[in-house]
Amino acid sequence: GTKAETVKVAIQQMTKPRFTQDDVQAELKRANPEMQINRERIRAVLWALKDKEELIKQVRKGNNRQPAEFEKLTISANGSRESKAAK
Repeated sequence: GTKAETVKVAIQQMTKPRFTQDDVQAELKRANPEMQINRERIRAVLWALKDKEELIKQVRKGNNRQPAEFEKLTISANGSRESKAAK
């Protein structure tokens, strides 16, 4: 599939609700050790998902010392999105 779909699957496979880009890359490598990792492309997919509030939200902005941190969202029965960590 597309890189975006591959990243989405990796996020869904992760067990912890909060994660960084490095966690996504580690999951991608675990699932497919042969895969070439393009950090910029993965970052772009994460930002696109965050901007659409699709699957994830950003909980901490990144800087030179710490990476951005994201959190998985779940879709409740009424269609609203909520944090998995809040449960």
